[in-house]
Parts: sequence; C-alpha cells; structure tokens
Amino acid sequence: MYTQLSAAHIQELQAILGQEVITLDPEQLSLYSKDYTEDLSFLPELVVKATSTQMVSQLAKYCHEHKIALTCRGAGTGLSGACLPIKGGIVLSLEKMNKILAIDTVNHQAIVEPGVINDQLQQAVQELGLFYPQTQPAKAVVHWAAT
Repeated sequence: MYTQLSAAHIQELQAILGQEVITLDPEQLSLYSKDYTEDLSFLPELVVKATSTQMVSQLAKYCHEHKIALTCRGAGTGLSGACLPIKGGIVLSLEKMNKILAIDTVNHQAIVEPGVINDQLQQAVQELGLFYPQTQPAKAVVHWAAT
C-alpha cells in the first residue's frame, strides 16, 4: 500500500531537492501520465526532474521511507508502459541527465546517463566510426493465402 502525497511531503521534498526540479502543474503532470503506449494514462501527483545521481538517491530514500510510489522515466518514448505511474505518486524524470560520459572505442562500450536517447548515442558513436544499432518494435503482419 502506497501513501498519497501530502502538502508536508511536498514541502519536505522542495527543501531536500529544490523547488526548481519539482513540477506540480496539472498540465505538466498530464504529459508525464503517458508514453507512446496506446490509450494508457495514469496521472502522477508530482514530477521530479533530477539533475544528479545524488538527487535520485535522496528521492528514492525519501519515497522508500514514506512508502510513496516512485516511477522512473527516461524520455517517455517507450512502447511498453514501463514509465507509467500506475500507482500515482512521483515520476522521477531522468530527461535532464542526458550526457554521454565516455565512449570506449576499443571495447565498444559507452557510459551514458539514463536520459540519453538512442539517436543521440548513435550519432556520437557514428562520429567515431562506430555503429550503435537501434531496435525498432516489431510489427506482426500476417498474410493469409487462399487454398
């Protein structure tokens, strides 16, 4: 069972994280209620746009201690509904944590923050002569043949 956010929770979170990263505006909350999954929408009570791993840690600890639902979200382009706040609570947006930290051309590895989108990474490795294959969702097409 999750706890609903109270005014006291919001004030505490603003003091811990800073007011500038917290969104309460209903229009903005609506944008974070869905992804590219068809016809699914779950309104969060609050959105936090984290800018550091320390902020993510502080928020996760607070939500755990107060039994507040926490849903992580990258760019919101997913097709599986994984970033939908089905229990309400807080959406932790990682969109501002969007830096490519390192690209190892020898071992073909990249260290990126969670808000890096595939196109951004693909372009960065392409400039180094590498290729990052993006996966597209499969669309099943069935052809019936008359017998």
